[in-house]
Amino acid sequence: MTFFITPFHYTDCFSVRQIGYGGTIAYRSAITDQARELYAWIRKLKIEAERLDKYMDLLSKDEVMVLRMYHFEGCTWKDIAKKCHMSVRTMMRIREAAYHALEECYLNAQAFGILAIE
Repeated sequence: MTFFITPFHYTDCFSVRQIGYGGTIAYRSAITDQARELYAWIRKLKIEAERLDKYMDLLSKDEVMVLRMYHFEGCTWKDIAKKCHMSVRTMMRIREAAYHALEECYLNAQAFGILAIE
């Protein structure tokens, strides 16, 4: 009996031929699509952050301080009242006024077609 040994090449394997070099192109394409998606999402968040900053500029000093301390610095409502030397109830009134003013800003932006609420 004679056995013929033929040279084996890595492309003889079906999975290598199927994935092969073309697989890297599909992989890069998928990564590029994901990167574009993330970039668009980050860009949208930056626009929203800039809009919020502009609207915060329209608030009073106390309103800005209360909202920044709670939402951006992570202080509790009790801590904010203590640091600002005001009662919790007074601080809550300031918070409500700030929320109402921001809501008006966003509603006006939506009414003028500047902002699409999702």
